[in-house]
Amino acid sequence: MRVRTGAAVVAVIAVLGGCSADRDRASPTTTTEAPPAAADAQTGDADLLRSYVDAVNRGDLDTADEMRCTPVRAEDEQTLESIASQARRLVEERGPTVVVSIEPVDTGFYPPMEGGDPAAYAMTIANDDSDEGRLLVHVVTEDGGRRLCGSNPEAAERLHGEARPALGDLGPTSVGPRDLMPDVQLADHEVVYDERGTPPDGATDSWGRSWQHHEHGGCSTGAYRFGEGGAPAWAAELLADYLPDAIDSFELPGRDGVVGVRVLALGWLSVQPPGSGPYVDELVALRGDTVLWAGCGAMEPGSGHEQTIRLMDAMLDNADG
Repeated sequence: MRVRTGAAVVAVIAVLGGCSADRDRASPTTTTEAPPAAADAQTGDADLLRSYVDAVNRGDLDTADEMRCTPVRAEDEQTLESIASQARRLVEERGPTVVVSIEPVDTGFYPPMEGGDPAAYAMTIANDDSDEGRLLVHVVTEDGGRRLCGSNPEAAERLHGEARPALGDLGPTSVGPRDLMPDVQLADHEVVYDERGTPPDGATDSWGRSWQHHEHGGCSTGAYRFGEGGAPAWAAELLADYLPDAIDSFELPGRDGVVGVRVLALGWLSVQPPGSGPYVDELVALRGDTVLWAGCGAMEPGSGHEQTIRLMDAMLDNADG
């Protein structure tokens, strides 16, 4: 999950349940088309994807990262080590990822990619924790070789078309970001962060608060105030950051215009079956010139969204003054 940090800290990566490191990728688009790969290229791409999954399964993230295109590689050694730790935990707790099949698909749903000869594949995968599920995996040519260049759960294309139009402005608020933070007690959690941080580009003020669970996972909230006209665009961009890994959406009861999505916590790795946790729940709301965000991690299949909803409800109540 990409955390828009002005108000959040690096520790939020752990707080949100092992979510993938701050991935700097753009929202997918439906405007880029690519021809089906030739048979020989398809075989080579399938070999690449199987080798990549094998490298992640055995914990060799240096090799796996070299198989990725430049825009989706780890930014530095610290980030790569964090990702490697998450990959090891995924395999230890849920078993290695098994590639069941790889089939070329003709889809217009591509992330913006650098490199030539883009191709998309439906990679069916499973682990000990889940039935088979499909990821749409993207491959390009870079520096003379084929590279994995991102992936999306199969549901992401549908959710991309549904969630963004559903985001609406709930009306202005005169309450500042710090006073919007929810004053709630989360069972078995403690507050580990409560600061202004550095506002994101275009914002004039921000505040964030994070709760760490005593075993794993946790929750975070953020509020970001912008100058004239900046908030709607940033809210849409924030939501777009989450949609590439989305497997489902949910609503905030009684509050039209607030959008919630459940995303793969380790989607960046391109080896997490959609039916296997952990997941992260994200809620995004817009109040005039202020963007509100709440997220909770370490969610499992079949779990509800109550904790994230409770935090966002409290912030929206605070926004009413």
